[in-house]
Amino acid sequence: MDKISLFKKPPETDAPIDPCGAISILIVDDEEHLVELLTRKIKFLNHRVVGKARHGKEAIELAQKLRPDLIIMDIGLPVLDGIEAARAILQTQRVPIVISTGAADEGTLHRLKDLAISAYLVKPYSPAQLKAALHVAMAAAERESRRPGLPGTIAAKGKIDLSAMG
Repeated sequence: MDKISLFKKPPETDAPIDPCGAISILIVDDEEHLVELLTRKIKFLNHRVVGKARHGKEAIELAQKLRPDLIIMDIGLPVLDGIEAARAILQTQRVPIVISTGAADEGTLHRLKDLAISAYLVKPYSPAQLKAALHVAMAAAERESRRPGLPGTIAAKGKIDLSAMG
């Protein structure tokens, strides 16, 4: 079974470190049934949902408070949309953000082009697609933390088993 090493939270975070290597995830979506479905998929993949936000402003507040390993963010949110919320979060912390949306149009992609988004999922998606997006996002964050001249904020954490992907 091929395992790929991932990351541990930086010591300055207030969120607990999971000794089993699970990724702590903040879900941002205004559709409760989709949040619950995504929560089940994340738990199925042996990761933890540490918070749920229903709009962009709440996402910014929870990201700062919880310091998750990763954020899964919808774009079409009330109060402040997901793109602007992601932009605000990335100005204050380095965290992988996976966009989870039903929008795959040119306008949306254009708005995302200058933003350091780690992965992009078009709804609906399978647990295997979610697993792949989490892997890509965390691997990108690891590469970013190793770049010279940048303070490392992500260290080795857990493993994602890619053998079960279908």
